[in-house]
Amino acid sequence: MKHKTKLYLKRSILILVLMIVTLAFYHGLVIRHYVFETSKLDSETKLRLVTLADLHSHIYGHQQQDLIDKIKKAKPDIIVMVGDMIDDEAPITGMELLLEGLQGVAPMYYVTGNHEYWSGQIKEIKAFMRKYQVTVLEQEYKVLHVKGNKVILAGLDDVAGFEEESIWEIEAKMAFKELEHEEGYKILLSHRPDLVGVYKELPFDLVIAGHTHGGIIRIPYFSNGFFAANQKLFPDYVGGLYKEEGFNLVVSRGLSAEVIPPRLFNPPEITLIELIGEK
Repeated sequence: MKHKTKLYLKRSILILVLMIVTLAFYHGLVIRHYVFETSKLDSETKLRLVTLADLHSHIYGHQQQDLIDKIKKAKPDIIVMVGDMIDDEAPITGMELLLEGLQGVAPMYYVTGNHEYWSGQIKEIKAFMRKYQVTVLEQEYKVLHVKGNKVILAGLDDVAGFEEESIWEIEAKMAFKELEHEEGYKILLSHRPDLVGVYKELPFDLVIAGHTHGGIIRIPYFSNGFFAANQKLFPDYVGGLYKEEGFNLVVSRGLSAEVIPPRLFNPPEITLIELIGEK
């Protein structure tokens, strides 16, 4: 009887370990959903934004179909891309397949990340995006009318495209100064979440960023992420929702699929943001 009990315990522990390892290294796509109620949209209006970040030209499934199908399933009203969709060392094929598959799904908007600038082909990349009917936002905003509601969608080029961060900051403040008294729900797309000190001085309700890859390694209930570019170990802004004074910051964990170091308890994600008009 004791032998059977020990054998059962060993098997149970082995199964538990295998489950934890499988979960830790799971790299299948997930959809992470955030919901915000706002008085700036008509009562019970629902606006769905699919956010894509940090694809780095990776391909999911045959001809990018796994990613395309997941995005379509989310039924977006708008698709936004917050940088590093194209990598400076990988072929552009993954992004080309994605854009071909998303034609006619929803209007698409894009801002650059550091890797697009590091490629040395930023003009060509922006032209490529525009060829696929993607609106490239460069220190500017668009006034959208979606389901009878006014939405202001703005975007910033990545700071890697500027000689000094201070120049980027000045341009950001100048570009959106006139929005302070503008009506409508205001959204800013910007690659880096760690520049939150600048975002606090801008007139937006929601800021959407990426860049961090979710901190690469996560330990549930202990660490939201171990490291992210431009931040310290155990960074403050790595993935998820951050309620800042006057606005919400959503940091997508992104679509990158690193092998070294591997993503741990940190599957690649499509970020779905749903805005709902208050009743």
